[in-house]
Amino acid sequence: MTLAEGEILLEEALAMENRTWIDARGALAFEEDHIPNALLLNEDQWDEHFEQFIINWDGESTLIVYCDSRTCAASKGVAERLKSSLGIEDVWVLKGGCIMQVNTRDLPAFTIQPSGTVVPLHAMAGSSGRDWSVNQKAL
Repeated sequence: MTLAEGEILLEEALAMENRTWIDARGALAFEEDHIPNALLLNEDQWDEHFEQFIINWDGESTLIVYCDSRTCAASKGVAERLKSSLGIEDVWVLKGGCIMQVNTRDLPAFTIQPSGTVVPLHAMAGSSGRDWSVNQKAL
């Protein structure tokens, strides 16, 4: 899998002990669902959310910015603005966004627990017996 400059895979991000998730989506999407403990920061409402970000960020952890799909460019814009505003380079964009899709049903292929543990959808498939894992798209 080829990574663009500044991108990171989910597995690598989860392996980091000291990370802060930044959700680059809009406030409504964030309110509906987000990675536990993620901070909301997007370009449309930058001034409104940046101060809150500064208050909540520990100033040391690696920043990992995500949006909700492979085609969403919001995370790249937020990452670049963070680098510029904070004068740091330890800011990454999550490859493929936060939500992986399976089949044409647009079901998330995984969920991230508060502990940081990734739980695959096939582990939650219930009694349907369908093996969702073979349909997962890589980040």
